[in-house]
Amino acid sequence: MKTGDLEREFQIAAVETVYLAVLKECHYDEKVFLKMIAESGARNAAKSLLAAHHVQSGLRGLRRLGRLDLTVEHLVIQLRWSDLFTNYEREAARERLKKRVRATKSAKRWHQCEAEDCPLRLGSAK
Repeated sequence: MKTGDLEREFQIAAVETVYLAVLKECHYDEKVFLKMIAESGARNAAKSLLAAHHVQSGLRGLRRLGRLDLTVEHLVIQLRWSDLFTNYEREAARERLKKRVRATKSAKRWHQCEAEDCPLRLGSAK
C-alpha cells in the first residue's frame, strides 16, 4: 500500500478509534488532539505528541479513566501503522503505555490488539 493511502487510513483511524471513541465511550472531549489533526494531519500530530518530552494531558486523562487502549500511543504501536512511524517512535509509544498500565486480570481478558508486545494486553507494569 502506498504511504499516502496508509496515511489517509491512519487519519480515519485516529479520528474514529481515538477521538470519537474517547468522546463517545468516555465523554471526554480531547479538542487539542482534534485541532492538531485538523492543522497537520493525524500522522504529524502523533509524531509531535511522541516527540514531546512531557506526557500530554490526554494520555494522563485516559489513564485515569482506565482507557489507555484509546490513546494515540496505542494506535501507533499497531502493526498496521508500522510503516508510518520509526522504531524509535513506536518504542516511545510502547514505553509510555508500559509506564502507565495497571496490571489487572480484567485488562488482560478484554484487551485485544494486533501488537504482539502491547503493554496493555500483557498487563506488564514496570
